Amino acid sequence: MYKQILIVFLLLLGGQTLSASLQCAYPQIPGNISEQAVPADIRISHGNSVHTAYKDVFWQFGDNAERLYQQYGVFALEFLKEYKIEGLALLEKHGREMANLHPLLDYRDIFHLYSNPDNNINNLNIFSPKTLSQFYKTFGDEGIKYITNSPENFFLINEDKDKGVELMNLANEKGDIVCPLARKHGIAFARLYDKDVLNIVIKFQEDGLLAVKEFGEKAKILFHLFIDDDIFYHVIKTYGHKQTIPIIYLFYDNEDFNSQVYDYLKKTKVYEWVSSWWYGTDASAPDTQNDASVRRENAR
Repeated sequence: MYKQILIVFLLLLGGQTLSASLQCAYPQIPGNISEQAVPADIRISHGNSVHTAYKDVFWQFGDNAERLYQQYGVFALEFLKEYKIEGLALLEKHGREMANLHPLLDYRDIFHLYSNPDNNINNLNIFSPKTLSQFYKTFGDEGIKYITNSPENFFLINEDKDKGVELMNLANEKGDIVCPLARKHGIAFARLYDKDVLNIVIKFQEDGLLAVKEFGEKAKILFHLFIDDDIFYHVIKTYGHKQTIPIIYLFYDNEDFNSQVYDYLKKTKVYEWVSSWWYGTDASAPDTQNDASVRRENAR
């Protein structure tokens, strides 16, 4: 019994001696580590350097500055410093989205995007920060205008830079209807769109629309010539644009057609009758026509 107690006592005494020896051999690291061994951001946090650097912001905005700093970091303080009350209002509404855009965009661009009253911010926030920043750098305010009004326009404009710029120019020239037209019928149709095309589609419905899409300027020329011609209307409705437009345009584009026909008719006995019926004039009428009239009569 005494022998067991003696053994336990010796073990405890030996443990304390060993601990003291280790402490002497390996002294404890001091509580204050050298500043050079600590990363700069940790020194700022622990030394309250942020509050020192932005003391005016914290003094001006008080708890608001502290709260926004806790939420969005130094971005919020810099934004408040630069844009004051306007910046505070924007941070309260869109702080998370704006903070995510930095440093992809600078403070000035972020403020401009979110303070512009013409921008529908809900539509702006549909896109990821990276996507939005790249689009803004490529197409600027003009591009942003079209995607905040209709987010679908993003895919139309962003597909190709040159076509996107052309589309925006067309929309500025012809109105917002250009983007829906380009989405549905292609940019080639959007290029052709004007008041004449609108009148063509109103009068000839799908036949007019498809004719302009397929034959472009050729169709526009013929429809312009015969927009009020009932015979042309019935021909289009009866035979369709695929047959009538290329055939009629072939005659319209052949400047020598009239002279060839007249040369032939002059050799026949029916020339005077045909001339009188066609032009309502005498046989010399064709010679007095100008080029535009000749081409129109070719088409007729």
